[in-house]
Amino acid sequence: MENDSRKKYKIRRKVAGILLGTCMFFAFILGGCYMVFMHAVGKLNYVPDSDEIQMNLDYVEEKNYDPVMVLDDNGKIEELQPASEEKVAEIKQNIWNNIYSGQEKKSREDVTNILLIGVDKRDDSFPGNSDSMILVSANRTRKTVTMISFLRDLYVGIEGRDTYKLNAAHAIGGAPLLLKVMEDNFKIDIDYYVSVDFKGFEEVIDILGGVPMEITQEEQEAANKYIRDMNVDAGLEVNTEILNSYGSVVLTGKQALGFSRIRSLAGADFQRSNRQRRVLSAVLETVRSASFLDITAVANQVAQYVTYNIPSDVFMKLLTEVPDFLSYQWISERIPYDDMYEHYNIGGQGMLVPNWQETIAQLQSRLYD
Repeated sequence: MENDSRKKYKIRRKVAGILLGTCMFFAFILGGCYMVFMHAVGKLNYVPDSDEIQMNLDYVEEKNYDPVMVLDDNGKIEELQPASEEKVAEIKQNIWNNIYSGQEKKSREDVTNILLIGVDKRDDSFPGNSDSMILVSANRTRKTVTMISFLRDLYVGIEGRDTYKLNAAHAIGGAPLLLKVMEDNFKIDIDYYVSVDFKGFEEVIDILGGVPMEITQEEQEAANKYIRDMNVDAGLEVNTEILNSYGSVVLTGKQALGFSRIRSLAGADFQRSNRQRRVLSAVLETVRSASFLDITAVANQVAQYVTYNIPSDVFMKLLTEVPDFLSYQWISERIPYDDMYEHYNIGGQGMLVPNWQETIAQLQSRLYD
């Protein structure tokens, strides 16, 4: 009887030892993964918010001396004639009236708004124009994630400066000024931003193994023009990584960037923003099935190209919510909304002028109601 008790005791010790060893092993693995991930996150360029926005006082908006071309109601391309001085003055006054209307920015605790900024930064002489601006809004009550592209030709006011295209705000004062300008003009609260330059965009997609996409023959040819330009700028052979087919393809980082920048086809910047949202959605779908090591590799590789203002505690909380966000309904839109804007030639630039009252009402409803 005593021998049986000793045998059972030894067996229990062995089982306990195996369980303890297994727990320690998984704790080691999880702890190691956490340390690796936090190391990768720590390499990102966190920029805390400041009360004072540094502005590039030497910024001068580029002048365009080419005709401003738009599509008419029948889908034909026509030249947009310059707006009269009286009309320009009226448009500018409406912009300032909206900014100084006293209408408060709308916000809600269960909604988090993060602006994703794609930056066309060729050198370090200035912050670069924001080539892509996509507001990602997570509504935890409705269980929706809404992606809204703000077209770069939107005509807005920058307090203390003048009226410009929206993408000029980043060139003048970086992401902090861009957020302020969007809040001032569109009356919504934007909690945080994540800014990535073109090189980082390419590397994210390459590390993930590319993104699947349906493209037309026209899009293939237009994307290849941008790809060849990028190759020339980088000193590469002109046809490096051009698209050799259309239909169902898997885009590399460079190809996805070329595809996202197309604006010469029908729909111009409107379809361009749609392509950008399609690529972003494809990246998110790829991330959904990616391994922890792949995601860590992405964070490590692109850290130098990413700037953000999300505090570490908020960042970690948002990470824990990612599985929930991915299960939400995803909605894709863009501003200006259909039938809520006019297209004007102002100073040789094609400007998209929203109906401010209607646009703000619809935007706030989309995000908060």
